Amino acid sequence: NFYSVGGNYKSLQYAWYNKTFADKKGSLSLLALNAATQNADSTSSNKQTLGIIPRVKVGKVALAADVYYQMGKIGDNTVSALLAGANATFQTKVTPITVGFEYISGKNGDDTSSDITNFSPDYGTNHAFNGLMDYFFVGPANANVGVIDLYLKTKFKVGKAALLLHGHQFMTGSKQFDAEGAELSKVMGLEVDAVYVRKLAPAVTLHVGASVLLGTETLTTIRPGNETFNQWAWTMITFKPTLFNSEEEKKKKKMK
Repeated sequence: NFYSVGGNYKSLQYAWYNKTFADKKGSLSLLALNAATQNADSTSSNKQTLGIIPRVKVGKVALAADVYYQMGKIGDNTVSALLAGANATFQTKVTPITVGFEYISGKNGDDTSSDITNFSPDYGTNHAFNGLMDYFFVGPANANVGVIDLYLKTKFKVGKAALLLHGHQFMTGSKQFDAEGAELSKVMGLEVDAVYVRKLAPAVTLHVGASVLLGTETLTTIRPGNETFNQWAWTMITFKPTLFNSEEEKKKKKMK
């Protein structure tokens, strides 16, 4: 069927391959996806996303990476965009420490072509990445600026609970300019996230979180109206009851 609003989802085709190595110290995933959207003239555009996601453990260090490339067409516009990231998790006597980066391509402010060079995480679990304040892909969008995310993550035991601490240094994934044509600093801001997690009962877990973002002039220039200081706090209780157990499940648990 033809729907009069352009950009409607029409069809999706994908292939996914995953291989876990025999020693279970690594894995490799490959992804190929084609997304077709409707143009205003009833034709369809096809955008492809290709991805490779390797994981490997070297001693006590877990290494992970992901690279995605988008190509194809949206309307008459050619797509060429990239997302790439890597991280390393070190196991210490006190806590695991993860150090990593992610690059999401954008479109330079002086690029007048119709090419689409900003990567779009179309089906992403937005708030799992780039900070818990969802500053870039949920709510007010980051337009086509792109993002570079340098991050540090760790987790501590606090009595019977755990404390998660994440730090993110955000920068633009492209060149941006102010009203006078001067190039802006790439640094957009620093975000710190903290989450306290405690199991209150076998089926009940308490989460309490707080985040703060310290923005720069670059951020307020790109997104006018936003303050350089922003914060939020939240709490959540998760209840996951076991409604019934089958004899088969009991056997599996005994075998484990």
